[in-house]
Amino acid sequence: MGHVTQSAYEELQTGGLGPATFELLRRLVHQVRRGTGFPPPEGHTAWSDDAAYDVISAMLSREGAGQRFVTACFTQAADEASLERLFSHVDQELPH
Repeated sequence: MGHVTQSAYEELQTGGLGPATFELLRRLVHQVRRGTGFPPPEGHTAWSDDAAYDVISAMLSREGAGQRFVTACFTQAADEASLERLFSHVDQELPH
């Protein structure tokens, strides 16, 4: 039997940030940076998945602000699609 992968919404329902949540945030960081011209984070000369994960890590470690953002989105979401729409405001949470 194969492993069933949880969605980001399902991961958050079980109380954690897992691979699907990080993947969703990674995709959204790339969307934001393409749409806004947001520069790559310090230590990176160009955007890559590693750069996106560095931005997500910085966001989530900022005095709980990133965790509050994720929690607020989850509590307002009804499913994976609504979670993605709420997460699409991640640009407001990116460290500057």
